[in-house]
Amino acid sequence: MKKHFLYTLMLAALFSATSCKKWLSVQPRDKVSEQKLFDTEQGFYNALNSVYLDMNLKDTYGGQMSMEMIEVMGQQYNILTDHRLQAINNYNFAHDSAKARIAMVWRGNYTRIANVNKILAVIDERKHIFSNGDNYSHVKGESFALRAFLHFDMLRLFGPVYAVDSLKQSIPYVDDFTSKFQELIPANAAIDKVLKDLDSAEMYLRKDPIIASGPMFSGNPDGGSQFWRFRTLRMNYYAAIAMKARVHLYRRNKTAALESAKTVIAAQEGRFPWINKDYILTNKINPNRIFHTEMLFGLHDIKLADKQKNYFDPVLEARSILAPLPARLAATYENNNTADYRNNVAIWAIPGNGIKDYRCFFKFSDIEHKDSLYRNIIPLIRISEMYYIAAETETDKTLAFGYLNTVRKNRGLLDVPLTATIATEIRNEYKREFYGEGQLFFYYKRLNTTSIPSGNSSTANVAMTVGKYCPPLPDDEIRYRD
Repeated sequence: MKKHFLYTLMLAALFSATSCKKWLSVQPRDKVSEQKLFDTEQGFYNALNSVYLDMNLKDTYGGQMSMEMIEVMGQQYNILTDHRLQAINNYNFAHDSAKARIAMVWRGNYTRIANVNKILAVIDERKHIFSNGDNYSHVKGESFALRAFLHFDMLRLFGPVYAVDSLKQSIPYVDDFTSKFQELIPANAAIDKVLKDLDSAEMYLRKDPIIASGPMFSGNPDGGSQFWRFRTLRMNYYAAIAMKARVHLYRRNKTAALESAKTVIAAQEGRFPWINKDYILTNKINPNRIFHTEMLFGLHDIKLADKQKNYFDPVLEARSILAPLPARLAATYENNNTADYRNNVAIWAIPGNGIKDYRCFFKFSDIEHKDSLYRNIIPLIRISEMYYIAAETETDKTLAFGYLNTVRKNRGLLDVPLTATIATEIRNEYKREFYGEGQLFFYYKRLNTTSIPSGNSSTANVAMTVGKYCPPLPDDEIRYRD
């Protein structure tokens, strides 16, 4: 039974694909066979693209693991008693609606992991079909990086509070395309495997075009192929190193986290520049709400505008809309400091016309120019996070505040004085910087924060426990393990 379940999951993964722009085009599901898929270099490209495209689905980064479930668990929204996400908001993981979302995330990410593993299982024996060794290395490097990324988020969600018990059984780390049953492994062992995959990714991506040419939003590195363009919409070399910083910080290895973060920061110029404030403050028709120039890794989701309407549209009923309490939102942005680019009316606005009398979230709204580079993007790793990691791990107080204040200056804010508590200021920045992107809950869990601001009250806090931070594995997964 266990073997049959896992094998079915892997077959489903192999044939998962959707459509997008030409530079992310893949063959239709019903016209792809495993044999044909990996007979050509383009077939490997299609298989890799299918992973990125399926990450856009609402089961993971197109919903639950970005703007919806994981943000509710971080108390980012005001969830009323009859809201469709009330069970998640109350950490009532035994409720049927909560179970369904948890199972959705588990199945989604492990399906994508199986897809990646199929690529890695056959790529070496078919290395000869690649037009050059760099293309082979890039596909392999991105695959390793994706496997690490996906597993790490499963560990962050389902694993123990690492600061409390790093030896506790956590998740299966599936690093082979196999029907063999995968045992749960301790959290520290899962971290070892994540870092091993990231080391492999860094090695194979050492000639990533992003190193010499940046994200390549225009132009082709080889004069013809479009595949290696838009590097920040793929797990590129710097995104892999940024993941190392994130993982080492989770493990509480501050020295290694700082080293990786500084490596990415040193590469920022010409690759990940800070957003020009005019793109958000004065461009009323096509505001750059996601600060795409600063993104290290994100997804292109052609259905993002629909998700904006499904989650945040002001016409939604109170039991459906995802919106914060006005008082909480004002406190998040330093008593509604309008100098903060992230607090701009392009992102937060009262819709008017009697629809709502509070500010609604518009970060993922559509824009007029349909060919804009920052349209339909879900950010997953930002350069700002590297500065926050550096600020948290740097032992020199002046340097630490320097990292933090660099971000603040590029958000229109004044410096935080050296007399402030840097941990508090970093926490406040996580609240402001990553709204709708699914990072705040993981920040709280990493630090085992015992009390967090309630999304349903302007003054009250939610007492957090290990049980609230660690949703159980899906019922089907537990059943197959019994």
